[in-house]
Amino acid sequence: MRKPTRWYAIAICLALSACGEPIADVDLPRKYHRDGVRFSLPSNWSVTEDYSDAGFRLILVESPGDAIAKIELYLRDDEFNLQDFVQRSKESFAEQIPSGIGLEISNPLTTVSKSRQSVKLNGYQHEFDLEVLGLKVPHWQQFYEIHHAGETAYLVFQVATEDRAKAESGFDLLLDSLQFDSAVPDFAVAE
Repeated sequence: MRKPTRWYAIAICLALSACGEPIADVDLPRKYHRDGVRFSLPSNWSVTEDYSDAGFRLILVESPGDAIAKIELYLRDDEFNLQDFVQRSKESFAEQIPSGIGLEISNPLTTVSKSRQSVKLNGYQHEFDLEVLGLKVPHWQQFYEIHHAGETAYLVFQVATEDRAKAESGFDLLLDSLQFDSAVPDFAVAE
């Protein structure tokens, strides 16, 4: 699994700021479509990165507060499943935390399920705290896996726990609207 360092730096900075999350504006969603991946996002959220490398693609969606949605696409021949992805993500996240910032994973993974395009989708969630100068900021993460035509998409949603209710409708919108063209072009081929 790739370690996109920028994602972790952004997540840590936003996590520590936890400066108030605006409510996800899902009434008039924006559409995103690039290189075979399409989804809707709240009108006050932005796609901040869409990066591809051989066999890997990363799409970051950020709210104006601290909510982050991450979509990672891998070729299906990569030998890991959702539970492996979650474990690797947690380990990579912990490795990227700068000195002076504490990470405490307070709850074990729990299973969750959501309806996605009328189909039950199973995933995992957990909570963790980031701490700096004695101030703990509780956070929530949720993970899902979607298979499509030779690729696997892993989705990660993260927000400060106190702002979860403001961001969750945005995460639901993205999850329910995520679609792939018949074949996701070129991200799977090294040039």
